[in-house]
Amino acid sequence: MDARTKQKKLVVSFVAAVVLGAVYGIFQKMLYLTKGESKKFDHPYFVAFLLSVSMVMVYPIYLAKERWGPKKPPTAPLRVPSMNLNDTATPTNDESISGAPRIRKWLFFIPSSLDSTENVLKNISLTMISQSIVQMLRSTVMLYCALLALFFLKKKKYRHHWTSLVTVMCGVTLVGYSYLTGGSTSSDNIVVGLIVLQIGQLFGAVAFVAEEKFLGDFESLDPLILAVGEGLAGTVIFSVALPIL
Repeated sequence: MDARTKQKKLVVSFVAAVVLGAVYGIFQKMLYLTKGESKKFDHPYFVAFLLSVSMVMVYPIYLAKERWGPKKPPTAPLRVPSMNLNDTATPTNDESISGAPRIRKWLFFIPSSLDSTENVLKNISLTMISQSIVQMLRSTVMLYCALLALFFLKKKKYRHHWTSLVTVMCGVTLVGYSYLTGGSTSSDNIVVGLIVLQIGQLFGAVAFVAEEKFLGDFESLDPLILAVGEGLAGTVIFSVALPIL
């Protein structure tokens, strides 16, 4: 795949993520506005559980892609250096025969648990503040992620990065302040909702950094199977936590 084709796919994926994320948020808010005979629907933990289940449902798409999609050229096995020139090196326990490190399944639980926590807190904030404000203020995840990556991943930031981050910070500050002083709903609920949302975005940023830290080196790892793995881990976590919550 050439650089131009890769860039086009990246742009399409980004636009699709923004559009589908907005639609997903709207449907979430519609759930919380649904009223039964006695009370409104108010189950943020269950909605977060459904998100994990939906990620697992991507697995048939992954199987179809593996069966009918373009095949990747095989890679040569990784040979481990040996001090003995007559010795034939073999892959270690942490390496697959394809030359890529072997994936430890439990690593999926780290970003999945963080992402599930972020999703629950975002759902709780949706019961207190409007969906459009939640969608805009979720941009703070970029600020947290950039700072965490700077310290834990040693990702250097350049002038255009800092310019973008300052612009985002100014934008979310204006949005939050205008909504807080608008007086459309109880100010106490707004403050709590904004705080819960920002704590959730911090968890989301840690999840992004954890993904890159623990799973970013697996270049052969398909993004679809990454979603399935995290969804399965989240489903297991909620299967235990949901009855308690």
